[in-house]
Amino acid sequence: MRELSKKRRRFIRTLHLLRAKLMTDERLLKILKSGKHTYGEISQRLGMKKSKVRRRIAKLRERGLNIRSEYTPQGNLVHYLQTEPEPAIPIDIPEASIIGILSDTHLGNKYARPDKLRKFYDIAEKEGAELFLHAGDLTDGDGKVYRGQLNELLVYGFDETIDYVLKEYPRSSRKTYIISGNHDDSFLKTVGADIIKAICQEMEDMEYVGSVSARLKMGNKEIEIVHGSGGVPYARSYQSQKQLEQMAERPFLLIRGHLHISLFMPYLESFVIEAGCFQEQTPYLKRKGLYPQVGGWILEIKGEKIRPYWVDLK
Repeated sequence: MRELSKKRRRFIRTLHLLRAKLMTDERLLKILKSGKHTYGEISQRLGMKKSKVRRRIAKLRERGLNIRSEYTPQGNLVHYLQTEPEPAIPIDIPEASIIGILSDTHLGNKYARPDKLRKFYDIAEKEGAELFLHAGDLTDGDGKVYRGQLNELLVYGFDETIDYVLKEYPRSSRKTYIISGNHDDSFLKTVGADIIKAICQEMEDMEYVGSVSARLKMGNKEIEIVHGSGGVPYARSYQSQKQLEQMAERPFLLIRGHLHISLFMPYLESFVIEAGCFQEQTPYLKRKGLYPQVGGWILEIKGEKIRPYWVDLK
């Protein structure tokens, strides 16, 4: 009887904890729907530590909720729930086209592979690529994204990183459309400037289309480019599936960066790509047991069909 009573008390405590978490999540979503807020502001409104707020937001993202994060011009990182589709940015892409897809080049890091990046551009151009789409983390950032990152940098500082990118990034007769990633946006916090915008001003063959995400127009089709967050889930397709499920207007093609993995699959009448990377395994990734997939994608798009080709450069 005592054992049964203990189990019952544990069960009741578990129910109370689950109920408390659900109530917290409801309040958190209400705050995120109301506008853009920093971790500190959310922490004060919920009466919760910032670390717990970060964990709850990460959990909500894992459930597929479209919670966005961005830096303000003042360098404050704010978070909000994206409930409306963003307006498409029209770019001139032919209906039938060959596109190079890449992400996470992390230039400025010792483990980045600009040599393989140049090889990818060469291969894609020979295959007839008419343009390139880059899903963020062009640079490795300010060295404060995670503990120990400073030890991995080849260059330090905003201007020095720009100079390094201008020297190492392959120049092309085809334009690269790019969003920023979390590493790129780290400079917003430290120096208050957008490094991707600054680089694009110096490179005629590169165009900035958004911070962390953008929706592009390709004839009558839409392409969503997103730099995700969090770690690699047990099921590699989990994050992209959940993101598509939550979208009110699903794109023809969803391109995702950040996870350093390659994946192509059709889902819910859309196509999904995890774009890979051009960075070898860093000490940080090694500690987490993560093995990056180095390379990029070449897509041939004809009508409603896509023929994908993974360029494996490991």
